[in-house]
This record gives sequence, C-alpha cells and structure tokens, in this order.
Amino acid sequence: MIWALSLYALFLLTCVWSTSSRCGTVANPVSFFVALFGLQTLVAPAVLSLLGLLNSHSYQESDVNKAVGLSALYVGSISAAFLFRPSPFVGILRALLPRKAFRITAVATLVSYVQVIVMFAVLMYASSAGTLWFTNPRLAYQTYRDGAGVWWSLCQASLIVAFGCALYKKRLALGSVLLILTPFAAVAYFLGSKGLVLSYLVLGVFYADNVGCRIGKRALSAFAIAAVLGILSLQIIQGTATTVSASVEYFDYFTNTTMFLSDFGRLFEHTHGRTLLSEMWFYVPRALYRAKPYAYGGMQIMAAYYPGAAELGSTPGILPWAASYLDFGAVGVAMDGLVTGLVARGAFDLFRKCANVWSFLLFAQVGLMAAPLAFCNAPFPIFTVWLGAQWAMFRIAAALESSVLVLPPQPRLVPLNPD
Repeated sequence: MIWALSLYALFLLTCVWSTSSRCGTVANPVSFFVALFGLQTLVAPAVLSLLGLLNSHSYQESDVNKAVGLSALYVGSISAAFLFRPSPFVGILRALLPRKAFRITAVATLVSYVQVIVMFAVLMYASSAGTLWFTNPRLAYQTYRDGAGVWWSLCQASLIVAFGCALYKKRLALGSVLLILTPFAAVAYFLGSKGLVLSYLVLGVFYADNVGCRIGKRALSAFAIAAVLGILSLQIIQGTATTVSASVEYFDYFTNTTMFLSDFGRLFEHTHGRTLLSEMWFYVPRALYRAKPYAYGGMQIMAAYYPGAAELGSTPGILPWAASYLDFGAVGVAMDGLVTGLVARGAFDLFRKCANVWSFLLFAQVGLMAAPLAFCNAPFPIFTVWLGAQWAMFRIAAALESSVLVLPPQPRLVPLNPD
C-alpha cells in the first residue's frame, strides 16, 4: 500500500506541476482539487494505515491498488482537460452570465448586506432553531437544517454575493483581500459548516492571484498549511473530532470506496447508466413528491452498507468517481473526470478574463470541482435562475440609485437686459 501511495503522490505532483505551467499560476482549480483530493486519497489512508486505524473491512491488496489507480485516472482526466484551449464549455457558460455587469456602488453593497440579514432571519424562523444558530451553530446545522435546507443555502449564497461585491469594488491587493475575507469567514461560522468557513479563504486567494495581484509561492504554501490546520481546528472546535487522529479518521472516503470495490461482483454490478439517471431525483422537491427516494445516485453505494442513514440526513462519504465506476467501470471514471475538468476550465477562464461578480459566482459554483460554494446543494439550473434574479435585483437597485441621486438639469439663468 505504501509503494502504491508513493507512486500516486508522485503522479499528483506531476499533475499539479503540468497544470500550473499551463495556467501560469499554482492557484488553479487542479491544484486546489489535488490538495483536497490528496487529503482524502493519500494523506488520510497513509496516516490511518500507519496508526492501524483502518476500518475492519477485509481488503485485498488488489482492491487498494485498484482504488489508487482509479483515483489517479480520475485526476489525470481532469488535468488533461486543462490542456484544451479554450474549453468547449466556455461559450455555454458565457451565455449564462448577464450581458451587462453593474457597477459596484455603496447602494449595491448595502443591498447585498440587507439580503444576508433577511435570509438569516428567515433561516432562524423556518428552522425553528432561533438563536441556536448563534449559540451552537454546529448543533443547529446538524439537527434543525432538515426542512429548512433551501433557506440555509440561500443564506450562504447571499453571503457569497456580498463577499463578491466587497471584492469587486476595485482591484485589491492581498492585504486588502485578507482584511475583507476575515469578517465574512467569521459570519459563515454561524452557518455551522467547516467547509464554508474555509471557502472564503480559498476564493479570496483565487481572487488575489488571478484578478488582483500575483501571490508568491511561499505565501500560497502558507495559505495551504493554514487551510489544513483550519480544517483540523474547526473539527475540534465544533466537536466533530477531539484529537488529530480522530480528525484524520473523518476523511474515510478512500476506505469506504475501497470497501465498495472489494465487494464489487458480490454486492454490486455495473448499472450501465442507471445510477447517473437516478441523479434526476435531485431535481424533484420532496414537498411535491413525498415518495422520492432518500438514496439515489452515488448515495446508493453507502446506503447498501448503512441502511437508513440517508433517511436520517446523510450517508458516509465516498470518492466522487465511485458512481461513474458503478455505471461504466474505468471508462466511466475517465469520462467523468474529463467532463468535470472541461467545465471547471471554462469557468476558470471566464473568471480570469471577465473580472466581475457574475464570473466570480459562476467560478465558485462549478470551477473548483470539489463542491459548489456559491449556492450550496442547488442544481445548476436553479443556480442559473438564482444568478439571474440577483442580477435583476442589483439592476433595480442601480436604477433607483441613479434616479434619486442624479438631479435634473437646472435651467440656465439669463440676466435681464436693462434696456
């Protein structure tokens, strides 16, 4: 296992180096994804193996090697997508952006802040958690979010919009970006999610390096270390782990996926597209169809091991390529990685070329591949509608501002002729 992981680590570094050379910066989606994916598929299994903390499921050496190989295939396909110039998805994604970007004014910023306050107040009421979101946000997130998930997502989305408005008032240097992202990350803490707190650091670094001013490699390394330490610290602060080893055990994606591969042929067979098709249930609100299954898509894999977990709110984590493998095997993993990479590349290109709030939000939604950060848990069509609604709201605010602040021209006074 150690030899396989060592070769895998070398391959990940090669992907980061080649993509960074192509993009001209280490702050690119592949580097970010490899950092997070490497934590799941390299660091966590290596540490757990050395500590003897792997779960009790019996593994064959071939199963571990297969999990490593498929993970390398997935990352390699994503990296290969960044060799295309431009991505074939650039035109499609550009069509989703508003044609006219608004100027970030004080009124627009104020509107974005008011929207955050309103959404948070609605979340407090709709979830019945009230001030628990302030006193114990992690408990409110785990216990009271069910049934109010839409308002939780809208609250986070509104906060990201306000963050974008603060960033795009003018071109900012790294120091100014850090001053801005700190209070937003602090507010995001009260939504109860560790990942959302750190998302402001991630998006702030991407903005500073690709839109504001370039960040040195030492500073980027410091940010990467800060992010890892932040994840571990937030787990301990929120009570999801009490020790460093317990924090590492939280990242059980690799061991769960290896367990799935070891049982392939006994508990699982290739579904030839049915798993992907079942993802369509994601677009059906449970309020409209109460018989909607709780486990669909890739969730069905872990639901086979933990019956009833999906009904209680979530299933244990699994690597993102597992569902594609269940459908079409290694070919499905490669195609999944290629399409995911092409979409991310298109969003990244627009983020760098069209420096405005809308390209920033699009990049936050589909450009980082790990999870949508702009409008969490939202299907992409709903995100698109929400993006248009935000643009309309700010256009109305801009029109009202211009009508109130711009005075009508005054008639020119002509002196009377004394004759």
